[in-house]
Amino acid sequence: MAEAMTQTFKLSSIEDEPYAHASPEQRLMMATITTAVADILGTGPVSHPSERERLRREALAWIKGDSEDYRYVCQLAGLDSQQVRKCVLEFVASGKPLPRIARVSKPSEPRPISRISVSEVAHIAGVSATTVRKVMGGQGNVSSGYRKRVLTALAELNETQEAA
Repeated sequence: MAEAMTQTFKLSSIEDEPYAHASPEQRLMMATITTAVADILGTGPVSHPSERERLRREALAWIKGDSEDYRYVCQLAGLDSQQVRKCVLEFVASGKPLPRIARVSKPSEPRPISRISVSEVAHIAGVSATTVRKVMGGQGNVSSGYRKRVLTALAELNETQEAA
């Protein structure tokens, strides 16, 4: 199952297919899903047991549920939400740890990297920069309405930059 997780979330190498040309936003959404898996496994950065358990329950509910937020993150990552759910739940049930993600060299052909600033996203979404950071970091208590506005703004900015 570790192989399936590695295949689903190919973050280990920017040269690996099919994510060799994934946008930074797609990689961010893949990392959001991977962070949820780490929270479920209790391997995230939180050390207090009650906080770790709360994050585990919330992340598991997020993956198991069929929330619009979860589906949207998967969509922005370019992944099928049902397949991700199935793979994650099988992986978690296996009891195996998350594979280590190694840093690799840059691709041989540099591609232009366009950056979207937090303030741009906040302006388009009509929320504060702090709200954008909370949504992107998967931290804090952000209402589903604000979360959707931020994710929609990210998608719009991504489409605009890809068209350019």
